[in-house]
Amino acid sequence: MSVRLGVYSDLEFWRRDGRPVAEESFLLFAAALRPHVDALALAGRLGEDAARGAYAVPEDVDFVALPHYASLSRPLAALRAVRGSLRAFRALVERVDAVWLLGPHPLAIAFALQARRRGRAVVLGVRQDLPAYVRTRHPRRPDLVAAGYALEGAWRLLARACPVVVVGPDLARRYRRASAVLPAVVSLVRAGDVAASRPPRRRAPDAPFEVLAVGRLDPEKNPLLLADVLAALVAR
Repeated sequence: MSVRLGVYSDLEFWRRDGRPVAEESFLLFAAALRPHVDALALAGRLGEDAARGAYAVPEDVDFVALPHYASLSRPLAALRAVRGSLRAFRALVERVDAVWLLGPHPLAIAFALQARRRGRAVVLGVRQDLPAYVRTRHPRRPDLVAAGYALEGAWRLLARACPVVVVGPDLARRYRRASAVLPAVVSLVRAGDVAASRPPRRRAPDAPFEVLAVGRLDPEKNPLLLADVLAALVAR
């Protein structure tokens, strides 16, 4: 079965050496869908700064540039980008069979309605608990927290009519009333990147136990949770 897929996530992109690049590694996961479909197009807001971004959109993946805005926490700037975003995504919808929309996000809701009107298959995606994320990032902005709850409510309502891919069991529980739910694990490590297992090295009984943790140092990633877990293990 031939499938041309369009993917939208609220990622920021820039140009470097003629190619769109992004700072968020989720781009790697989205681009890895390319071998599984006949054509893949990624849509995201394109900024003017050419120096940022560690991950490039692959050559065999199309890129649809949406108008740039800094953040949804600046709603007026984001509103100015709505018309151009709808126009660009409407053109994308005309050349794909299905869209995967990551949200909750105001544009993702509008894009879903656009795609459904044109008879395209719509799949939703949820990577994180949006209200909790907004509370962490903007603890003194009750208006933004309220907007986060409203967006999640709208996204869950839309999921009643569209299948949804969620990250982890907690989000699967929240979206259990969706038409279909696929809990997923987002991994950026390919099988070929994993080193062959080695026999455990011998350690002295009193030698320190060393753990390497790799992750982004942001509140929603909770990097200190590992220390709490290890402390609980030691206490037992």
